[in-house]
Amino acid sequence: MVGDRVFITDVVLEKPRAREHIVCLDRRAGERRWVFGRDDAYPDWVFILEHVYSARSEGRFVCLDASTGETVWESEAVTTTGKGASIHITQTPEAALLFTDRGELIRVRLTP
Repeated sequence: MVGDRVFITDVVLEKPRAREHIVCLDRRAGERRWVFGRDDAYPDWVFILEHVYSARSEGRFVCLDASTGETVWESEAVTTTGKGASIHITQTPEAALLFTDRGELIRVRLTP
């Protein structure tokens, strides 16, 4: 929860594949403000200074505006993109750690 916003993830388990989303809710009204997903987001994300950072399928990394859910930037530079590529995020007080499907642990300072 950040201010009047609550951030959650949801997973819809339907064949042929699961769909995972990041959802921003209004804390007071309980209504959805925005949903990020397009069937290829992973529920592995961090919130830093009014931005949400998340991995997407096939090795893409994205920065979202936390107020609107709009994409600020997207990068394919973290790992080799393609089927089976993944990025897992861990936030630390000084930086974020990105662990890739290639076994790389990358220390980054995430900024919009």
